[in-house]
Amino acid sequence: MVAVCGTPESHLAQVTTRRNFLDGRLAARATIDAPLDTGNNEEAHPTRVSVGRDYDLSEPVRLRAEQEFSLGDAQDTQTTRVGLAATPWEGGEASTSVQSTGAESGEAMFANFGLRQVWTASDNWTFDFGVDRSQTLRRDGGSRPVSDQVNPNAAPVRGNEAGDFSAIFAGANFRTDVSESVGRVELREGESDDQWAFIGGYKRDLRDGVVVASLLDLRSTESAGASHLDGRLGVGFAYRPESSRWAILNKLELVSRENSSAGFDTTARKVVNNLNASYKVDEVTQVSLQYAFKYVLDTIDGEEYRGYTDLIGAEARRSLSSRWVVGFNASVLNSRNAGVTDFAYGVSVGHQFATNAWASVGYNFEGIEDNDFDESDYTTKGVYLKVRFKFDQNSARQIFRR
Repeated sequence: MVAVCGTPESHLAQVTTRRNFLDGRLAARATIDAPLDTGNNEEAHPTRVSVGRDYDLSEPVRLRAEQEFSLGDAQDTQTTRVGLAATPWEGGEASTSVQSTGAESGEAMFANFGLRQVWTASDNWTFDFGVDRSQTLRRDGGSRPVSDQVNPNAAPVRGNEAGDFSAIFAGANFRTDVSESVGRVELREGESDDQWAFIGGYKRDLRDGVVVASLLDLRSTESAGASHLDGRLGVGFAYRPESSRWAILNKLELVSRENSSAGFDTTARKVVNNLNASYKVDEVTQVSLQYAFKYVLDTIDGEEYRGYTDLIGAEARRSLSSRWVVGFNASVLNSRNAGVTDFAYGVSVGHQFATNAWASVGYNFEGIEDNDFDESDYTTKGVYLKVRFKFDQNSARQIFRR
Protein backbone atom coordinates (compact mmCIF):
# COMPACT_ATOMS: atom_id res chain seq x y z
CA MET A 1 0.00 0.00 0.00
CA VAL A 2 1.13 3.47 -0.85
CA ALA A 3 -0.18 6.51 0.97
CA VAL A 4 0.39 9.93 -0.52
CA CYS A 5 -0.23 13.17 1.31
CA GLY A 6 0.96 16.22 -0.59
CA THR A 7 4.50 15.65 -1.79
CA PRO A 8 5.75 13.05 0.74
CA GLU A 9 5.16 9.38 0.02
CA SER A 10 4.95 6.54 2.52
CA HIS A 11 4.75 2.79 2.12
CA LEU A 12 2.39 1.00 4.49
CA ALA A 13 1.53 -2.62 5.21
CA GLN A 14 -2.02 -3.53 6.20
CA VAL A 15 -3.27 -6.83 7.61
CA THR A 16 -7.00 -7.38 8.19
CA THR A 17 -8.90 -10.36 9.53
CA ARG A 18 -12.66 -10.78 9.78
CA ARG A 19 -14.97 -13.49 11.07
CA ASN A 20 -18.76 -13.84 11.13
CA PHE A 21 -20.89 -15.22 13.95
CA LEU A 22 -24.61 -15.84 14.56
CA ASP A 23 -25.29 -16.79 10.95
CA GLY A 24 -23.59 -13.63 9.72
CA ARG A 25 -25.46 -11.15 11.94
CA LEU A 26 -22.35 -10.45 14.03
CA ALA A 27 -19.01 -9.67 12.38
CA ALA A 28 -15.74 -9.21 14.25
CA ARG A 29 -12.69 -7.63 12.60
CA ALA A 30 -9.14 -6.55 13.43
CA THR A 31 -6.74 -4.41 11.40
CA ILE A 32 -3.08 -3.47 11.73
CA ASP A 33 -1.57 -0.62 9.67
CA ALA A 34 2.22 -0.36 9.92
CA PRO A 35 4.59 2.03 8.10
CA LEU A 36 7.35 0.20 6.23
CA ASP A 37 9.77 3.05 5.60
CA THR A 38 8.79 6.06 7.74
CA GLY A 39 9.96 4.81 11.13
CA ASN A 40 6.86 6.39 12.67
CA ASN A 41 8.38 9.81 12.02
CA GLU A 42 5.37 10.99 10.08
CA GLU A 43 2.36 11.67 12.27
CA ALA A 44 0.10 11.18 9.25
CA HIS A 45 0.95 7.47 9.17
CA PRO A 46 1.62 6.05 12.65
CA THR A 47 1.20 2.39 13.48
CA ARG A 48 -2.52 1.71 13.96
CA VAL A 49 -4.25 -1.24 15.61
CA SER A 50 -8.04 -1.44 15.57
CA VAL A 51 -10.66 -3.99 16.61
CA GLY A 52 -14.35 -3.72 15.91
CA ARG A 53 -17.69 -5.46 15.72
CA ASP A 54 -20.76 -4.99 13.52
CA TYR A 55 -24.16 -6.29 14.56
CA ASP A 56 -27.28 -6.39 12.38
CA LEU A 57 -30.11 -4.93 14.46
CA SER A 58 -32.48 -5.48 11.54
CA GLU A 59 -32.16 -6.08 7.82
CA PRO A 60 -31.40 -2.43 6.89
CA VAL A 61 -29.72 -1.24 10.15
CA ARG A 62 -26.31 -2.23 11.53
CA LEU A 63 -24.70 -1.23 14.83
CA ARG A 64 -20.95 -0.57 14.58
CA ALA A 65 -18.36 -0.24 17.36
CA GLU A 66 -14.61 0.13 17.03
CA GLN A 67 -11.60 0.73 19.27
CA GLU A 68 -8.37 2.03 17.72
CA PHE A 69 -4.87 2.69 19.07
CA SER A 70 -2.17 4.61 17.19
CA LEU A 71 1.51 4.63 18.16
CA GLY A 72 3.76 7.41 16.87
CA ASP A 73 6.86 9.38 17.77
CA ALA A 74 4.95 12.60 18.43
CA GLN A 75 2.10 11.09 20.45
CA ASP A 76 -0.01 7.99 21.05
CA THR A 77 -3.79 8.12 20.68
CA GLN A 78 -6.79 5.95 21.38
CA THR A 79 -10.13 6.36 19.66
CA THR A 80 -13.56 4.88 20.34
CA ARG A 81 -16.32 4.98 17.70
CA VAL A 82 -19.93 3.91 18.05
CA GLY A 83 -22.53 4.41 15.35
CA LEU A 84 -25.25 3.14 13.06
CA ALA A 85 -25.21 2.36 9.34
CA ALA A 86 -28.40 1.82 7.36
CA THR A 87 -29.67 1.16 3.85
CA PRO A 88 -33.13 2.73 4.14
CA TRP A 89 -33.94 2.31 0.43
CA GLU A 90 -32.44 0.86 -2.72
CA GLY A 91 -29.08 2.48 -3.45
CA GLY A 92 -29.19 4.61 -0.32
CA GLU A 93 -26.64 4.52 2.49
CA ALA A 94 -26.78 6.54 5.72
CA SER A 95 -24.34 6.49 8.60
CA THR A 96 -23.92 8.35 11.86
CA SER A 97 -21.42 7.94 14.66
CA VAL A 98 -19.91 9.49 17.75
CA GLN A 99 -16.14 9.41 18.10
CA SER A 100 -14.05 10.05 21.20
CA THR A 101 -10.29 10.56 20.80
CA GLY A 102 -7.73 10.87 23.56
CA ALA A 103 -4.04 11.77 23.33
CA GLU A 104 -1.29 13.60 25.19
CA SER A 105 -2.42 16.75 23.38
CA GLY A 106 -5.95 16.56 24.78
CA GLU A 107 -9.30 14.87 24.38
CA ALA A 108 -12.09 15.50 21.90
CA MET A 109 -15.50 14.18 20.93
CA PHE A 110 -17.02 14.45 17.44
CA ALA A 111 -20.26 13.63 15.70
CA ASN A 112 -20.05 12.36 12.12
CA PHE A 113 -22.84 11.98 9.57
CA GLY A 114 -22.82 10.68 6.00
CA LEU A 115 -25.43 10.09 3.33
CA ARG A 116 -24.89 8.51 -0.11
CA GLN A 117 -27.21 7.63 -2.97
CA VAL A 118 -26.34 5.39 -5.92
CA TRP A 119 -28.64 5.54 -8.94
CA THR A 120 -28.45 3.08 -11.85
CA ALA A 121 -30.00 5.03 -14.69
CA SER A 122 -29.50 2.38 -17.38
CA ASP A 123 -27.34 -0.58 -18.33
CA ASN A 124 -24.55 1.89 -19.15
CA TRP A 125 -24.97 4.83 -16.76
CA THR A 126 -24.56 4.88 -12.96
CA PHE A 127 -24.57 8.02 -10.79
CA ASP A 128 -23.83 8.60 -7.13
CA PHE A 129 -23.84 11.62 -4.84
CA GLY A 130 -23.64 12.28 -1.13
CA VAL A 131 -22.78 14.51 1.81
CA ASP A 132 -20.48 14.21 4.83
CA ARG A 133 -20.45 16.31 7.98
CA SER A 134 -18.17 16.33 11.03
CA GLN A 135 -18.92 18.49 14.08
CA THR A 136 -16.94 18.92 17.28
CA LEU A 137 -19.03 18.22 20.37
CA ARG A 138 -16.29 18.77 22.95
CA ARG A 139 -12.55 19.47 23.02
CA ASP A 140 -10.55 19.61 26.25
CA GLY A 141 -6.92 20.53 26.98
CA GLY A 142 -3.81 20.45 24.88
CA SER A 143 -2.09 23.08 22.82
CA ARG A 144 -2.83 21.36 19.52
CA PRO A 145 -6.08 19.88 18.18
CA VAL A 146 -6.77 16.19 18.04
CA SER A 147 -7.50 14.83 14.59
CA ASP A 148 -11.18 14.42 13.82
CA GLN A 149 -10.82 12.95 10.37
CA VAL A 150 -13.91 10.99 9.26
CA ASN A 151 -11.86 8.15 7.73
CA PRO A 152 -8.94 7.62 10.12
CA ASN A 153 -7.23 5.10 7.83
CA ALA A 154 -6.80 7.60 4.99
CA ALA A 155 -4.55 10.65 5.01
CA PRO A 156 -6.16 13.98 4.13
CA VAL A 157 -5.75 15.27 0.59
CA ARG A 158 -3.70 18.14 1.94
CA GLY A 159 -3.59 20.59 4.78
CA ASN A 160 -4.67 20.42 8.40
CA GLU A 161 -6.89 17.40 9.00
CA ALA A 162 -8.38 18.83 12.21
CA GLY A 163 -11.52 20.93 12.36
CA ASP A 164 -15.22 20.76 11.57
CA PHE A 165 -16.18 20.38 7.92
CA SER A 166 -19.00 19.79 5.47
CA ALA A 167 -18.45 17.99 2.17
CA ILE A 168 -20.50 17.06 -0.87
CA PHE A 169 -19.56 14.81 -3.77
CA ALA A 170 -21.04 13.58 -7.03
CA GLY A 171 -19.87 10.99 -9.52
CA ALA A 172 -20.83 9.29 -12.76
CA ASN A 173 -19.81 6.06 -14.47
CA PHE A 174 -20.41 5.07 -18.09
CA ARG A 175 -19.64 1.49 -19.09
CA THR A 176 -19.81 -0.44 -22.36
CA ASP A 177 -18.54 -3.86 -23.39
CA VAL A 178 -15.11 -2.44 -24.34
CA SER A 179 -14.73 0.82 -22.40
CA GLU A 180 -15.42 2.57 -19.11
CA SER A 181 -15.43 6.26 -18.13
CA VAL A 182 -15.62 7.61 -14.57
CA GLY A 183 -15.74 11.10 -13.07
CA ARG A 184 -16.05 12.45 -9.55
CA VAL A 185 -16.20 15.95 -8.03
CA GLU A 186 -15.74 16.67 -4.31
CA LEU A 187 -16.20 19.99 -2.47
CA ARG A 188 -15.24 20.44 1.17
CA GLU A 189 -15.64 23.51 3.37
CA GLY A 190 -13.74 23.20 6.62
CA GLU A 191 -12.79 25.07 9.73
CA SER A 192 -9.11 25.16 8.75
CA ASP A 193 -9.25 25.06 4.94
CA ASP A 194 -11.47 24.66 1.88
CA GLN A 195 -10.82 21.97 -0.70
CA TRP A 196 -12.07 20.78 -4.05
CA ALA A 197 -11.07 17.78 -6.12
CA PHE A 198 -11.86 16.29 -9.52
CA ILE A 199 -10.93 12.78 -10.60
CA GLY A 200 -11.70 11.42 -14.06
CA GLY A 201 -10.64 8.24 -15.81
CA TYR A 202 -11.07 6.36 -19.07
CA LYS A 203 -10.20 2.77 -20.07
CA ARG A 204 -10.71 0.99 -23.37
CA ASP A 205 -9.95 -2.52 -24.58
CA LEU A 206 -8.63 -2.18 -28.12
CA ARG A 207 -8.56 -5.97 -28.52
CA ASP A 208 -7.77 -9.01 -26.39
CA GLY A 209 -4.73 -8.18 -24.30
CA VAL A 210 -4.38 -4.59 -25.54
CA VAL A 211 -5.66 -1.80 -23.28
CA VAL A 212 -5.30 1.99 -23.09
CA ALA A 213 -6.21 4.06 -20.04
CA SER A 214 -5.98 7.62 -18.77
CA LEU A 215 -6.47 9.43 -15.46
CA LEU A 216 -6.86 13.12 -14.57
CA ASP A 217 -6.53 14.10 -10.89
CA LEU A 218 -6.91 17.76 -9.77
CA ARG A 219 -6.88 18.89 -6.12
CA SER A 220 -6.95 22.36 -4.60
CA THR A 221 -6.65 23.60 -1.01
CA GLU A 222 -7.18 27.15 0.25
CA SER A 223 -6.36 28.14 3.82
CA ALA A 224 -5.42 31.31 5.67
CA GLY A 225 -2.40 32.75 3.85
CA ALA A 226 -1.72 29.64 1.76
CA SER A 227 -2.97 27.88 -1.36
CA HIS A 228 -2.06 24.61 -3.07
CA LEU A 229 -2.99 23.21 -6.48
CA ASP A 230 -1.96 19.71 -7.52
CA GLY A 231 -2.58 18.17 -10.93
CA ARG A 232 -1.71 14.82 -12.46
CA LEU A 233 -2.49 13.52 -15.94
CA GLY A 234 -1.58 9.93 -16.71
CA VAL A 235 -1.85 7.89 -19.90
CA GLY A 236 -1.13 4.16 -19.96
CA PHE A 237 -0.82 1.40 -22.55
CA ALA A 238 -0.71 -2.34 -21.95
CA TYR A 239 0.12 -5.01 -24.56
CA ARG A 240 -0.02 -8.60 -23.34
CA PRO A 241 -1.91 -10.96 -25.66
CA GLU A 242 -1.84 -14.57 -24.50
CA SER A 243 -0.45 -15.69 -27.86
CA SER A 244 2.53 -13.30 -27.79
CA ARG A 245 5.94 -13.80 -26.20
CA TRP A 246 6.02 -10.05 -25.50
CA ALA A 247 4.35 -8.12 -22.70
CA ILE A 248 4.72 -4.32 -22.83
CA LEU A 249 3.56 -1.69 -20.33
CA ASN A 250 4.03 2.06 -20.75
CA LYS A 251 2.90 4.87 -18.44
CA LEU A 252 3.29 8.60 -19.15
CA GLU A 253 2.54 11.13 -16.40
CA LEU A 254 2.42 14.92 -16.35
CA VAL A 255 2.58 16.27 -12.79
CA SER A 256 2.20 19.83 -11.52
CA ARG A 257 2.29 21.24 -7.97
CA GLU A 258 1.77 24.93 -7.21
CA ASN A 259 2.20 26.30 -3.68
CA SER A 260 1.82 29.83 -2.39
CA SER A 261 2.37 30.79 1.25
CA ALA A 262 3.34 34.07 2.94
CA GLY A 263 4.46 35.58 -0.35
CA PHE A 264 6.70 32.60 -1.19
CA ASP A 265 5.68 30.87 -4.43
CA THR A 266 6.91 27.53 -5.75
CA THR A 267 5.93 25.52 -8.81
CA ALA A 268 7.08 21.99 -9.55
CA ARG A 269 6.37 20.36 -12.91
CA LYS A 270 7.65 17.11 -14.31
CA VAL A 271 7.14 14.65 -17.13
CA VAL A 272 7.71 11.00 -16.18
CA ASN A 273 7.60 7.99 -18.50
CA ASN A 274 8.03 4.33 -17.51
CA LEU A 275 8.41 1.70 -20.22
CA ASN A 276 8.64 -1.97 -19.23
CA ALA A 277 8.91 -4.86 -21.67
CA SER A 278 9.14 -8.58 -20.98
CA TYR A 279 10.10 -11.30 -23.48
CA LYS A 280 9.58 -15.02 -22.94
CA VAL A 281 12.66 -16.63 -24.49
CA ASP A 282 11.48 -20.20 -23.89
CA GLU A 283 9.42 -22.14 -21.39
CA VAL A 284 11.89 -21.54 -18.54
CA THR A 285 13.62 -18.25 -19.40
CA GLN A 286 12.26 -14.70 -19.36
CA VAL A 287 14.01 -11.36 -19.91
CA SER A 288 12.64 -7.98 -18.80
CA LEU A 289 13.81 -4.54 -19.93
CA GLN A 290 13.05 -1.10 -18.52
CA TYR A 291 13.66 2.41 -19.74
CA ALA A 292 12.32 5.32 -17.72
CA PHE A 293 12.96 9.04 -17.84
CA LYS A 294 11.77 12.24 -16.21
CA TYR A 295 12.20 15.92 -16.97
CA VAL A 296 11.76 18.26 -14.01
CA LEU A 297 11.17 22.02 -14.06
CA ASP A 298 10.99 23.74 -10.65
CA THR A 299 10.32 27.44 -10.18
CA ILE A 300 11.11 28.99 -6.79
CA ASP A 301 10.29 32.70 -6.50
CA GLY A 302 10.91 33.21 -10.21
CA GLU A 303 14.15 31.17 -10.39
CA GLU A 304 13.99 28.09 -12.65
CA TYR A 305 15.77 24.78 -12.02
CA ARG A 306 15.77 22.01 -14.62
CA GLY A 307 16.89 18.41 -14.62
CA TYR A 308 16.76 15.26 -16.76
CA THR A 309 17.14 11.78 -15.29
CA ASP A 310 16.80 8.37 -16.90
CA LEU A 311 16.95 4.76 -15.79
CA ILE A 312 18.00 1.71 -17.80
CA GLY A 313 17.37 -1.69 -16.29
CA ALA A 314 17.31 -5.39 -17.17
CA GLU A 315 16.40 -8.60 -15.41
CA ALA A 316 16.73 -12.26 -16.37
CA ARG A 317 14.68 -15.00 -14.68
CA ARG A 318 14.94 -18.75 -15.07
CA SER A 319 12.59 -21.41 -13.71
CA LEU A 320 14.23 -24.21 -11.76
CA SER A 321 10.92 -26.06 -11.42
CA SER A 322 7.21 -25.42 -11.77
CA ARG A 323 7.29 -23.28 -8.59
CA TRP A 324 10.86 -21.98 -8.11
CA VAL A 325 12.54 -19.16 -10.06
CA VAL A 326 15.95 -17.47 -9.77
CA GLY A 327 16.80 -14.08 -11.21
CA PHE A 328 19.50 -11.47 -11.72
CA ASN A 329 18.90 -7.75 -12.21
CA ALA A 330 21.01 -4.70 -13.04
CA SER A 331 20.13 -1.00 -13.42
CA VAL A 332 21.90 2.29 -14.10
CA LEU A 333 20.51 5.69 -13.06
CA ASN A 334 21.80 8.80 -14.87
CA SER A 335 21.31 12.35 -13.58
CA ARG A 336 22.25 14.12 -16.78
CA ASN A 337 22.47 17.72 -15.56
CA ALA A 338 24.47 16.80 -12.45
CA GLY A 339 26.68 14.35 -14.34
CA VAL A 340 26.08 11.62 -11.75
CA THR A 341 25.68 7.91 -12.53
CA ASP A 342 24.66 5.24 -10.02
CA PHE A 343 24.42 1.48 -10.43
CA ALA A 344 22.35 -1.31 -8.90
CA TYR A 345 22.60 -5.08 -9.26
CA GLY A 346 21.38 -8.06 -7.32
CA VAL A 347 19.88 -11.55 -7.26
CA SER A 348 16.49 -12.97 -6.28
CA VAL A 349 14.70 -16.24 -5.58
CA GLY A 350 10.97 -16.58 -6.21
CA HIS A 351 8.33 -19.14 -5.28
CA GLN A 352 4.79 -19.65 -6.56
CA PHE A 353 2.93 -20.53 -3.36
CA ALA A 354 -0.55 -20.67 -4.95
CA THR A 355 -2.16 -20.32 -8.35
CA ASN A 356 -1.58 -16.76 -9.59
CA ALA A 357 0.39 -15.85 -6.42
CA TRP A 358 4.17 -15.37 -6.20
CA ALA A 359 6.62 -14.25 -3.53
CA SER A 360 10.30 -13.48 -4.07
CA VAL A 361 13.19 -12.45 -1.85
CA GLY A 362 16.11 -10.54 -3.31
CA TYR A 363 19.34 -8.85 -2.34
CA ASN A 364 20.91 -5.86 -4.11
CA PHE A 365 24.67 -5.54 -3.65
CA GLU A 366 24.49 -1.94 -4.86
CA GLY A 367 21.35 0.17 -5.01
CA ILE A 368 19.66 3.19 -6.52
CA GLU A 369 16.44 4.96 -5.60
CA ASP A 370 14.01 7.25 -7.40
CA ASN A 371 10.34 7.06 -6.42
CA ASP A 372 9.19 8.39 -9.81
CA PHE A 373 10.34 5.21 -11.54
CA ASP A 374 8.52 1.87 -11.46
CA GLU A 375 10.11 -0.90 -9.38
CA SER A 376 12.20 1.66 -7.44
CA ASP A 377 11.31 -0.17 -4.21
CA TYR A 378 13.27 -3.18 -5.46
CA THR A 379 16.46 -1.40 -6.62
CA THR A 380 17.59 0.00 -3.24
CA LYS A 381 20.61 -1.60 -1.59
CA GLY A 382 19.94 -4.57 0.68
CA VAL A 383 17.19 -7.15 1.14
CA TYR A 384 13.70 -6.76 -0.33
CA LEU A 385 10.50 -8.79 -0.49
CA LYS A 386 8.12 -8.75 -3.44
CA VAL A 387 4.65 -10.34 -3.48
CA ARG A 388 2.53 -10.47 -6.63
CA PHE A 389 -1.09 -11.61 -7.12
CA LYS A 390 -3.23 -12.15 -10.17
CA PHE A 391 -6.76 -12.43 -8.87
CA ASP A 392 -9.63 -14.39 -10.34
CA GLN A 393 -12.64 -16.03 -8.72
CA ASN A 394 -10.55 -18.94 -7.41
CA SER A 395 -7.25 -17.30 -6.41
CA ALA A 396 -8.13 -16.10 -2.91
CA ARG A 397 -9.71 -19.44 -2.02
CA GLN A 398 -6.56 -21.31 -3.11
CA ILE A 399 -4.23 -18.98 -1.20
CA PHE A 400 -6.00 -19.33 2.13
CA ARG A 401 -6.64 -23.05 1.76
CA ARG A 402 -2.91 -23.84 1.97
